Amino acid sequence: MDPAHPVLANITSYLHHLFQKGLAVQTIMCHRSMLSSALRFHTDLDITHSQELTQLIVNFKRERPPQRNLVPKWDLDLVLWTLLEPPFEPIWDETKVPLTFLTWKVTFLLLLASGLRRGELHSIPFKGLSYQKDFDWITLRPDPEFVSKTRIATGKALDPFKIHSLKRLVGSEQERKLDPCRAVRAYIRRTETLRKDRRLLLISPDHKVKGEISVNTISAWVSNLIQYVYRQPGQRARDLTGRTTHEVRAYAATLVHKGCWSLEDVLQSGQWTSNQVFIEHYLRDLSEQQDSIKRLGPIAAGRQTVQL
Repeated sequence: MDPAHPVLANITSYLHHLFQKGLAVQTIMCHRSMLSSALRFHTDLDITHSQELTQLIVNFKRERPPQRNLVPKWDLDLVLWTLLEPPFEPIWDETKVPLTFLTWKVTFLLLLASGLRRGELHSIPFKGLSYQKDFDWITLRPDPEFVSKTRIATGKALDPFKIHSLKRLVGSEQERKLDPCRAVRAYIRRTETLRKDRRLLLISPDHKVKGEISVNTISAWVSNLIQYVYRQPGQRARDLTGRTTHEVRAYAATLVHKGCWSLEDVLQSGQWTSNQVFIEHYLRDLSEQQDSIKRLGPIAAGRQTVQL
């Protein structure tokens, strides 16, 4: 077989091999998409619209239907309650809140408030941030050159979006410790001298790092935050498998859903075109955490202000 010029039977055999290895059907579909992108430049083989491959995927789904897991991989309420206390507060005191912990906090709150994927948040340049003088809201404009996973079909860049401060719902500074606009304001002030010629909004808190962060850095920050939360004395040990930014995105969409916003708002928070993706991959059961989250008051999630 010529790897650069396979025939349809080769592709079918390869996908079947992946299925036999136990890969999830969604993963196999991703392999099909990647092969399609690679082959279209130098062959006439169209595997995207192949009825034979489409039927093969349908058969895979029948044999191995996707399993929905509604149980969150970690407790959102535990993380949010921890962000209210040292070493994440008082946020304006540089002697009590190291820049690393402020970076973790602002990253987590922005992911939750925006519902963005890690790559989408990573793409936002510092110049893509605008805000009102008193930070009643912030507007984030992703890099126009960046094409999100949900926009690959159209090739369109992500639209700018606004995140509102919680100050209009809660009065005192003490009550706004989970306000993403407040966290961004503190972060901008703390990183002013570190920025220099760096382009991205989020930068490394390590003074020795001069370049830009990677997409994986954002995942590492969220992972480190959640590990820190579960290491604290008195907290029960948990299996931290799956401590990813994907789960923050799932929480954001679920909170919008639980906060009685419309399905249209839920789909907009994740930039999805149908509710199937949300229901099958992002909907979470918050029954065990709902009372604890409710006591936190208003939360910025999925580009909405949610109060359970």
